[in-house]
Amino acid sequence: MHYWIFVHKSEDVNNSFPQLMKLKNWGFKFSQPITKKIKAVQKGDIVIFYVGGSGAGYFSGEAILKSNVHEPTRESLGGTKDSVIDVMVDFDNMNMWDGEKIDLTQRSNRVRLGFIKNKDNWGMSVGQSIIAITEKDYNEIKSLLASASQGETEDKADEFEQKHPEGAERRYIQTVRERNPKLREAAIEKYGRTCMICKFNFNDYYGEEFANSYIEVHHTKLLSGTIGEIETDIKDIIVTCSNCHRVIHRKKTELLDWMYLKRNLEDRGKKAKCKRVS
Repeated sequence: MHYWIFVHKSEDVNNSFPQLMKLKNWGFKFSQPITKKIKAVQKGDIVIFYVGGSGAGYFSGEAILKSNVHEPTRESLGGTKDSVIDVMVDFDNMNMWDGEKIDLTQRSNRVRLGFIKNKDNWGMSVGQSIIAITEKDYNEIKSLLASASQGETEDKADEFEQKHPEGAERRYIQTVRERNPKLREAAIEKYGRTCMICKFNFNDYYGEEFANSYIEVHHTKLLSGTIGEIETDIKDIIVTCSNCHRVIHRKKTELLDWMYLKRNLEDRGKKAKCKRVS
């Protein structure tokens, strides 16, 4: 897995970002002085978006590459054939940082990132390009993002310290699609109680006294969007821990492929190392 920064020019942002979110892809021209870097981009790599140019200088979001580099199609270009674009890549799990932007016009932020060689003025004049970064720099950027978010939280500390009313009653009318509890029992009997994604086991970590053999089951087929009853096979169910289950269902209308998540965790060396609590 590799880590990249894809750079937007600030004057293009208002037009290109909505298109980027809609089509979930990025086009390149071979005339750009980044051809070798383009060929190194691979499916599963992580991309961070950066807005450069006059009056800009901030990271704006991230995504996972859903494809290797490929030729553009009319569909991928939104129904038009753009001869300017030579190749493109597709994105998955796009997350735009609308609320908390990391401002690289501040030198204190630039000095924390190893890929920035010129700490004095980098960021304001970066044109459209691709920048390869290390996993350490990627984690540092995420740390800066968390700090930016924390800064907003601290600005609102007085508001948070005030007392707020809770507990008002509301009535809801709701339709619920039912799952078959026998499928849950069958899945646990077949797969056990260890998360099939990260290998976390509640009994091993918390002790059987507290965990009581807890595990969740995940249905790989969404009920939403279907009409009436559907047939579900045991192969359409996996057992998973709560954290992985929440990540899979992060988007209400779209499931993250659990095998894709599993491979990414293994590639990043994040497999859970569980120890029994004494």
